[in-house]
Amino acid sequence: MNNTKKNGVWIAMLGPDGCGKTSVIEQLLLRHHKNTFSGVDVIHLRPHLSLKCKHDKDNAVVEDPHGKKARNKVSSFLKILYFFFDYTAGYFIKVRPLLKRNKLVIFDRYYMDMLVDPRRYRYGGPMWFARFVGEFIPKPNLIILLNAPADIIQSRKQEVSFEETTRQTKAYLKLVQGMKHGVVINSDQSINKVVSDIENSVMTYKVQKGR
Repeated sequence: MNNTKKNGVWIAMLGPDGCGKTSVIEQLLLRHHKNTFSGVDVIHLRPHLSLKCKHDKDNAVVEDPHGKKARNKVSSFLKILYFFFDYTAGYFIKVRPLLKRNKLVIFDRYYMDMLVDPRRYRYGGPMWFARFVGEFIPKPNLIILLNAPADIIQSRKQEVSFEETTRQTKAYLKLVQGMKHGVVINSDQSINKVVSDIENSVMTYKVQKGR
């Protein structure tokens, strides 16, 4: 990566468990990109503006993502509204200052992840409401999907059934391909190639926007 105008880039990584998000993010952290960014900051799922409590599991390792039943509709509505506040206020309070300091900001999952896998978030409300609220939540500069065949993903992690992995793979692909700044990266290749493909996408965006 080469020097361009000093301003950060914000990306979100999506994909089923086993697509390689954790390993890829670790490699991006190791590379650090000092020639382009002042540093790399990783945030899991949402900005987390509120004080953490013992019931806040967003940062925990999820071993059984579909193990708990969905919340009722009222609780689900409230959860969505809470997410709206956290993502929106969090952008101005936490994310935007990092971008102004020329950071590469990486979200490991983001709000739209719930649109593909509502069971993971125990969302029991109507999907139209989740999609509607999502339209007003700040969007990353790039939405990067780590895509691979379901059998490859299942060979890495089997936290859900093969049928569910297949469904998620198709749903993620449909979602990201329909986004203006969606980028699909083949994660069924060497991790160095995956990371290089992501770096190229980030650099292309940075140059095109004159950042």
